[in-house]
Amino acid sequence: MTSKKLKDMYTCLSAAGFSSRQVESAMQSTVPHGGDLIAALDWLCLHTPNDQLPEGFSETFTSEEKKTRPKFTPQKTATPPIEKIAEKKIEINEKKVEKAKEDKKGNMKDWILQYAEASSEDEEEEEDEEKPSVDEDPNDRYLILSAKLLDARAAATIAKTAGDKSAQRSAGGCIRQLMLEMQSLEKHPMFNPEIKFKEDDITPKEQENKSREEVKKRREEEVEEEEEGGLGLDLMEKAAEVAPKKDPPKKQKFEKRCFEYTRQQWTGKSPKQFLIDWVRKQLPKSPAPSFHKVPAGGGLWRSRAKIVKKEETLEFTPEGIATENLKEAEHLASTWALYHLCKGQRVHQLLPPPYRDVWLQWQSAEQQSKEDNQERENKPRDQFLSRLMKKLKTDDSAKNRETEEKGEDGEDEEDSWEALADEEEDEGTFLSQEPIASNTPQLKRLLAECQRSDQYTRLMTTRQSLPVFALKEAVVSTLRKHPSLVIAGETGSGKSTQVPQFLLEDLILQGGHGSILVTQPRRISATSLANRVCQEIGCPGPGQRNSLCGYQIRSDYKCSSTARLVFCTTGILLRRLLGDPKLKGISHVIIDEVHERSVDSDFLLVLLRRLLVERPSMRLVLMSATVDSERFSSYLRGCPVLRVAGRAFDVQVTHLPDILVNTKYTLDQDSKYAINPSQLIQENETEVKVTGKQGQVHKVSATWSREDLSRIDHQYPLKVRNTVTRMREDLVNLELIASLLAAIEEQYADVSGAVLVFLPGLSAIHELNEMLLAERRYADPARFRLIALHSVLSSDNQSAAFDVPPPGVRKIVLATNIAETGITIPDVVFVIDCGRAKEIRYAEGSQLSCLEEVFVSKASASQRQGRAGRVQEGFCFRLYTQQRYDSMQRYTIPEILRVPLEGLCLHIMKAGLGTPAAFLASALDPPSANRVTCAMATLQEVGAIDGVQLTPLGHHLAVLPVHVRLGKMLVYASVLGCLRPMAVVAAAMADKSPFVAPIDQRALAEEAKNRFAMFSSDHLTLYNAFSAWKQSQRNGRQADQSFCQQNFLRRSSLIDIENTAGDLIRLLSSVGFKEISTLDLLKSKKPCVEGDWGALSNTQAAVLKAALTAGLYPNVAKISRTDDNKARRQACFATTAQGQETAVHPASVNRFMATSGWLLYQEKVKSSRVFLRDCSLVSAFPLLLFGGSLTVQHQRKTIALDDWLLFEAYARTAVIFKELRLLLEDLLQRKLSSPSLDLTGEPVLKVIVDLLVTESVR
Repeated sequence: MTSKKLKDMYTCLSAAGFSSRQVESAMQSTVPHGGDLIAALDWLCLHTPNDQLPEGFSETFTSEEKKTRPKFTPQKTATPPIEKIAEKKIEINEKKVEKAKEDKKGNMKDWILQYAEASSEDEEEEEDEEKPSVDEDPNDRYLILSAKLLDARAAATIAKTAGDKSAQRSAGGCIRQLMLEMQSLEKHPMFNPEIKFKEDDITPKEQENKSREEVKKRREEEVEEEEEGGLGLDLMEKAAEVAPKKDPPKKQKFEKRCFEYTRQQWTGKSPKQFLIDWVRKQLPKSPAPSFHKVPAGGGLWRSRAKIVKKEETLEFTPEGIATENLKEAEHLASTWALYHLCKGQRVHQLLPPPYRDVWLQWQSAEQQSKEDNQERENKPRDQFLSRLMKKLKTDDSAKNRETEEKGEDGEDEEDSWEALADEEEDEGTFLSQEPIASNTPQLKRLLAECQRSDQYTRLMTTRQSLPVFALKEAVVSTLRKHPSLVIAGETGSGKSTQVPQFLLEDLILQGGHGSILVTQPRRISATSLANRVCQEIGCPGPGQRNSLCGYQIRSDYKCSSTARLVFCTTGILLRRLLGDPKLKGISHVIIDEVHERSVDSDFLLVLLRRLLVERPSMRLVLMSATVDSERFSSYLRGCPVLRVAGRAFDVQVTHLPDILVNTKYTLDQDSKYAINPSQLIQENETEVKVTGKQGQVHKVSATWSREDLSRIDHQYPLKVRNTVTRMREDLVNLELIASLLAAIEEQYADVSGAVLVFLPGLSAIHELNEMLLAERRYADPARFRLIALHSVLSSDNQSAAFDVPPPGVRKIVLATNIAETGITIPDVVFVIDCGRAKEIRYAEGSQLSCLEEVFVSKASASQRQGRAGRVQEGFCFRLYTQQRYDSMQRYTIPEILRVPLEGLCLHIMKAGLGTPAAFLASALDPPSANRVTCAMATLQEVGAIDGVQLTPLGHHLAVLPVHVRLGKMLVYASVLGCLRPMAVVAAAMADKSPFVAPIDQRALAEEAKNRFAMFSSDHLTLYNAFSAWKQSQRNGRQADQSFCQQNFLRRSSLIDIENTAGDLIRLLSSVGFKEISTLDLLKSKKPCVEGDWGALSNTQAAVLKAALTAGLYPNVAKISRTDDNKARRQACFATTAQGQETAVHPASVNRFMATSGWLLYQEKVKSSRVFLRDCSLVSAFPLLLFGGSLTVQHQRKTIALDDWLLFEAYARTAVIFKELRLLLEDLLQRKLSSPSLDLTGEPVLKVIVDLLVTESVR
């Protein structure tokens, strides 16, 4: 901080209306701690009473006893100006003083003390006189100082008379300090000039004479005064009784000046004539100026100019100058009058030279006087700034010395989050980082016993029939020579179960040490494969004694001490790598289904590729049904590739033209699936001459068209080619699918088996389902069984898809791409592939996650085709041409190029893998630098990173297996005492919604969801449904299932949410965030019931929305308007921070909300328009307390949130919110750095909760 900046700060604060003492106190309290002008203004707003704040800084000045909650109102509250308050108070004090004068006419000191007593009658508390505060009335203080000054002068006179030089110096210093303080008070805007101390009240002569008498008397009564404890104040009283004697006025001396000038020097107007003309022009109703002689003596002349201005008479008499004649005196008086009447104008240039010179002399003297006064006024300020600057330099030097002494010693981390997590972490949280105790002879005996079992012998025949079994020796021998291997096995080859067993047997028989990890993209795959492998090995199930195989998923850990083969999800292995980058005790890592290219799998590839260099003994295997083998081999530095043929039966593939031929489908011209003919047909017209009979010539108009038929071969009929040409590719033709189903039933009636129809989304499933049920034959359960398969549909539909129907009943399954690899329907023979799917795409410009419908890749098309050949020869009908298939991408776009990267960047920074940008640049498909920058900006916004370093919050968020925003919600919810309900909300956000909507009961499902609606929040509505489900469980399982059926809730999702919520609560508890209740923070008598999933109260709902704000901000939109839809109901619209108008999603309980305020949303989704999904209505206080950066504009009475949301508030109110946030951030920092810190009873939390609750019930 430079001297100039300090001076500018002092000037700005003074200009805002604060007194010098207030400014100095603020700067002393903020500048040494790095504060700036804003910090000083905030300090003044917090530490200055309302009645002493400048106008506009507070809502009221005179009545502090009225306690009101801060409000943000669109209209500003009028407040009385501080000048009127000061005048009123001075007037009251003067009346009291006049009354005191009439009652008792005392000396000067008595009068001062009476005035001070009268001025302080209205004060509630008496302040310490030695240390006055900024709250004290300046007039009261001035009177007290005047009395002290009189005492000090008397003491100085006595000391001088007595010859006591030490006492005289002490009294002199006291007098100087009192006079300086009195001078500063005289500049106060509320100072009354009537009480200004006058130097001639008591003359030095009186003091000296009186003092001699007092000294003599004091020596005689010294002993008596000591016994009585008197203070000697009567000396001053007696001195004041002496009548003041004023010296006779001194004779004033004048400077004799000659103002003669010749006509050669000046030919213009004289000053007197100039003044007369000026009055005639500027004051036309006033008479001409008059001039009157003023006595000067000594033969000198002076004159006074008088100007009548309405009812006011202005007189101008120059001081200190006299002339030799009356004429020059009148000219001089005129010049003096013009000098005052024409301030700032260059009138002197129009005057004769002598008068021009005197004008400039007066101007120079006035300017010098102003500079002297300014210097005198600024002297206390400059002295203060000098002392402050010296203190700052001293503090900086001390800090530098302290830093040098500290050196490079680190801080004590005994109570850090990592240490606490390590102490409380149980076995089921992460994979064990230590190798399981190895006993090779025991493992060989266990394996031999398993291989002698009947179960092993029975299943060995099935294993030997798998195509991959023939490559057992090739897999084992290749991995003995090479550190990595790529296995490309088609569907049904058996690679997922057999390759891990090959390596397990070789590891045990060769006496090797370590374990084998197999990653799966889904939890159900990890558990089902582990159980199947245990059966084929012949050992007990996962987690049982002497079992050689186990699994680890998020909420379940089943691994015995003898397990050497562990199936786990990709995320589990990533968390293991964070704590153990070397993967100690792991000899083999197998990544299955690598073709899905999830973010986790790509992250694993980068880490394992690096690890292979550091650990050459470790082996890595990549497996997939469809994989770009050569590309992966090149990424792993040219590793070998083994290809395995599938066991699937032949599948006959039919494309769109042949389907049209078989179904005889025709496309109507006005169909919604048809392209506008004007976009395809080029018409031409001309006139030709036709010669008829008898040679007659006629003109005939001829019209023809040429259609674009290049999409298919000309071997097909013209009608088929026209249909293919006119059919829209961006829409799935449901009419054609219905015709194809009818053709299958007619042409393949003797072929049993199910039909699997791949559709892009739920809306297409609903529409096709309704279309088919409208036909009588599909509604007959004796002929057809129609099943919809989608992630949001009920579990009954999903389980029915795997059941084989009775003979004569055809099962038709309508599904999305979930049926490609995630699940397998065993009896599928016919596959109808629309070639479309919905994928989440990331828009870099708008940072918007869009669910777009796109063409699938060739790999996905092959997977769909393979579903038809699992049990017998199958048929695959592709609703697109061969040319379209040839133009498809070979593989699906990797997820790392389509989704946000915040979580991945956190893992990279936590693991110490360098900067996220550099790390991701080494990925198989590196994301763009712009997306990495956006992810880092989000982490900075959330508070997870500070520059390039993880904050304590960032360390915790890296541990939580949820999105960073959800993780921040959980942390804040724990601090605010609402962790349990927030864990449910976060689990649902991270997984899937429990609400289901059957195709034929959508209206009933919407009505059921609205019954749970509460507090205008989708998030709280979800928790309310979850809480009601937990209450129903008390009445038994049957009541539980009945409740879910009646309210259209997916029970399996509710169970998953409960398990995930429990995991999140335990995970937070393991790092010190114990579960507390909001009622505990408020010191309520009602105890917190652990494990209670009860209904939300108003208090809990208010703090829960605040925690949601902390995590989801800046996903905030201001409700802008409502609009009529077809049902004549009001649809809710909102405007985001980017100015984009959005609509509330149709699935939201807030879809038809008609109110004002702000919507906190989870995500924006673009389909037919931009929708806000999963939103909650929030008010101003949660945004101000937990939103973005606050900017207080003190004099404008506004507070801005990220320069977007603008609230009107007095400066004091706005600063209180800002200070609360600082206190909360400080508390969170202490909690994050010291997780064992108990927050129960923290005052700042109680204040915040009180504010939130008060506003919610307003």
